[in-house]
Amino acid sequence: MRSLVGYTRAGTPVFPIFGAMPRGYNSAGDVVKKLADGTDTANLFTEFDKAAAAQNAKRDGFAAALSFRTVNAYDDVLQGTSDFVFEDTTEYGEPVGYRALPTALPVAYTFKFRDIAVRTTWRFLIDATAEQVRSNTNGVLEADNRQVFEGIMGSFFDPAQRVSPEGNPVYGLYNADGTVPPAVDGTTFLGTHTHYLTSGAANFDGADLNTLMGHVTHHGYGTNGSGQLLVFAHPDDVEIIRGFKVASGSPADFIPSAAAPAYLTADTIMGQVAPATYGALPVAGSFGSAWVLPESLMPKGYLLAVASGGPNSPDNPVGFREHVRADLKGLRQVGGPDNRYPLQDSFWARGFGTGIRHRGAAAVMQVTANASYAAPSKYVRTF
Repeated sequence: MRSLVGYTRAGTPVFPIFGAMPRGYNSAGDVVKKLADGTDTANLFTEFDKAAAAQNAKRDGFAAALSFRTVNAYDDVLQGTSDFVFEDTTEYGEPVGYRALPTALPVAYTFKFRDIAVRTTWRFLIDATAEQVRSNTNGVLEADNRQVFEGIMGSFFDPAQRVSPEGNPVYGLYNADGTVPPAVDGTTFLGTHTHYLTSGAANFDGADLNTLMGHVTHHGYGTNGSGQLLVFAHPDDVEIIRGFKVASGSPADFIPSAAAPAYLTADTIMGQVAPATYGALPVAGSFGSAWVLPESLMPKGYLLAVASGGPNSPDNPVGFREHVRADLKGLRQVGGPDNRYPLQDSFWARGFGTGIRHRGAAAVMQVTANASYAAPSKYVRTF
């Protein structure tokens, strides 16, 4: 057998440094084709690709209801139009000609690639079952749902202006930054107008919720067919809203949705009750013109009123930016270096960014005695 020990001219033995030795090419025997339970790894990779495709197709219900997909770095979003005015008819005169003068605001979106790896090395795969590998994938899908949710929530809750990779301003909701919202139905606004409110007390009541909703509707959103007004709150806060009644001084009654269990009441409900769901989202009930939706990822002590135009509607308040290349959109599984065995050393990636498109289409209220709004730390945006 040939010795691995070498010698210098002086006869000093030199031992090889094994960590630095090239190992050559991987052979088929070096890569795991089947898991411990016999599952083919290539088939499992294909299964995960389909899971990612399903995730991208349905998206999270919250994201779909509140955002609009775009590949643009920025959009010119219509904010309002000039008022048309009729005039008295004269015998020989002709009416003054009018044309729409749209007021558009260039709104930009952030963008960043993010990835995650579960490090399925061959040593792990030789002893793993399909269920163990699938559990890692389920964790990735959940993490992706959460990062998309937090990106959209940050657009609402963090009033700080950000900057897109191209250097354009990325806005939050109206936040007294000097922007004058367009007049709507004779209602005018100042540059100090803000949609970041506080309850002014350690708790909130029906009047507070009504004020929050009014900050959306007085801009023309969520009324007269211009989207459905939604109120999102943590389930604990929804329980408080359930107690709002006109008889107790509230501006409106909370009415349970069609999903509520059967119950007896002496009251007569006028009109239609709220549906059991809005898209994929459960609806607890209605308060005035708004549907109230519980969301466990909402920070406790914060209320969010939003006008939704429906899944992926351009009227939704948030822009959800994706890459212009179709193969780089959505959640992607990236195969390992050996394309014959893509599951080994594979990872997951998504590129996205967010920004507010319609600055008046949502409003936030923090339940606090403080006069100044403070964003929840979880939703302060870093990109």
